[in-house]
Amino acid sequence: MKWMPIELEKPRFGDEILFTDGKEVYKGWMEGNQFGEDLVFYNDTSQMRKDHWPEDVTHWMHSPRLPE
Repeated sequence: MKWMPIELEKPRFGDEILFTDGKEVYKGWMEGNQFGEDLVFYNDTSQMRKDHWPEDVTHWMHSPRLPE
């Protein structure tokens, strides 16, 4: 797995991903990928920590699979 720049490729709506703003790594999903719409990312802790909202997401990758 490797980090994908958001300007080169965007994740699919609703896929579980890891993403970063260059300061922290978040686990969550993307919403709002329609033409002319801002990309909106939600992380698993967004509802618990309003002060920790991801902004200016630069890169993303698919979530790794659990070991068997």
